[in-house]
Amino acid sequence: MPMDDTVIKRWLVEAGLREKAVDELLGEHKKIQTRFQEEEYAEVGVHVGRFCEAVVYILRLEIGSELKKESVREFAQECLHGDFASDYSDAINQHIPNMLNTAYDIRSNRDAA
Repeated sequence: MPMDDTVIKRWLVEAGLREKAVDELLGEHKKIQTRFQEEEYAEVGVHVGRFCEAVVYILRLEIGSELKKESVREFAQECLHGDFASDYSDAINQHIPNMLNTAYDIRSNRDAA
């Protein structure tokens, strides 16, 4: 059974994430699901890109001013190869950046969605 967005939102906000950023992230996730169910695959790619941008926004807020990179790709590369990477969990310095790169590949090649 899928988890309710209100529960996920509550957990993320209780974990310290900003409510507006969580709303953006969950909103794009919902749009991805809807477009996929409607078989509007090109539009899925658009929302995957926006979802990635929301993830990067949240991580930049949480990490603070250490990262100055703006784009999803630059952010992912800085996480993977930057000097600060050893200060954070594997999720932040490896797994999430790899997911962002893969998702952005889908976004860039909408036929792949």
